[in-house]
Amino acid sequence: SPLGSEESLPLTGKERLSFQGLYEYYDIDNTFIGYNLRFKFPEEKTKTYYPVTYRMSADDEVRGGWQRKAWGDLVPIYGMHKLFHVAKDGSLMPSTKPILIVEGEKACDAATKIFPHHNVILSQESIAQLNLPER
Repeated sequence: SPLGSEESLPLTGKERLSFQGLYEYYDIDNTFIGYNLRFKFPEEKTKTYYPVTYRMSADDEVRGGWQRKAWGDLVPIYGMHKLFHVAKDGSLMPSTKPILIVEGEKACDAATKIFPHHNVILSQESIAQLNLPER
């Protein structure tokens, strides 16, 4: 893990007790870009997610740190780095494996083990919200 340990994440109080998962995000060329943290509060049945990204201090270009901040306008695709590979000439080439889109990082990790000959990625939108063509 690029972070080194979950203990250095910017978490406080109740969240630390309900921590359930840490999912690493990479960009298209396999560069680490941040985490999505999963929590489930004991008194609730809902899950809560917090993106954690490394940010430089606005007033000091030397100091930076992990912050609970969203990705920005372009939300990364979990598993995006699997869609391409680096060719011998250094260019990015698309994978020839079929793509399987699932909902949730936990499901994505599980499906990757079940379907090793597919590139399994996560839809950041709920499957019900996607504008898919009717059959």
